Amino acid sequence: MSKPTLYTFKLSIWSAVTDIARVELKLTDKINTKTIDVVEAENTSPDFIKIAPNATLPALHADGKTYGSTIDVLDYLVKVSDVKVAPATEITTKIHEDSLDPNFMFLAARNDDELAAKAKGFQRILVSTRLGKMQEYAASSEGAAFKSVYDARIEGHSGLLALYDGKAPAEAKAGFFAASQANYDAARAFILDTLPAAITSGPFIAGAEPGVDDFHVAAWLFHVGLCAGAGHVDEGLEKIGNWIGAEVPGKVRALWEAWTRREGWKSTYPDGALH
Repeated sequence: MSKPTLYTFKLSIWSAVTDIARVELKLTDKINTKTIDVVEAENTSPDFIKIAPNATLPALHADGKTYGSTIDVLDYLVKVSDVKVAPATEITTKIHEDSLDPNFMFLAARNDDELAAKAKGFQRILVSTRLGKMQEYAASSEGAAFKSVYDARIEGHSGLLALYDGKAPAEAKAGFFAASQANYDAARAFILDTLPAAITSGPFIAGAEPGVDDFHVAAWLFHVGLCAGAGHVDEGLEKIGNWIGAEVPGKVRALWEAWTRREGWKSTYPDGALH
């Protein structure tokens, strides 16, 4: 029987969940990995959509079936692992709510200054590159079968590019700023209130060892560090504190620091660079 294949990408925030877990659950010799370059929009290639109709990462193919959401992929890894971990609670559901979307957080801008910074940064390069690739896929003979996938994603990326290039209507810009502020407010509340309340004995949500919730939250939290302006883990907590305008709660700091000592974290962030 062939090994399951985990489709992943080193800069994908949700892929970090299963990349960490694959090591922590001692599955590195039981699960193969294949890189899908999200920057080049390979997750929207016709070949990949045939495997994973959601066109998102991570995805896992095992026993003739594809698991296409982060929650489903991690649940599969937990099920086949000999390492037993605490099951998910409502925190896992919460962290995947649209209001806390970390991918939008990376692209978001709450005002003109933030928009100008994103327009000059990697965000515009990412959106422009992905848009061009998706347009190529959509125009191909193989891509015709996935027109609805491409139409929605091309529209979204085109709208973002117009915002970055100063070509979006005023109402679209105002709506983007409002959505960005709402995302920020939700993330701030999660860090200051929801997450500390979920941690009891610590340092992890599950206690002394990480559980399912912790894998999901870890990837999200370290990505927040990037969005807050931290390039390296060593400056992450300080940058998050500046970003939320408050001291990062002690329980959250302890969770952050506990993760950085784990082999799964070291494997996923080998040089300490956040993503």
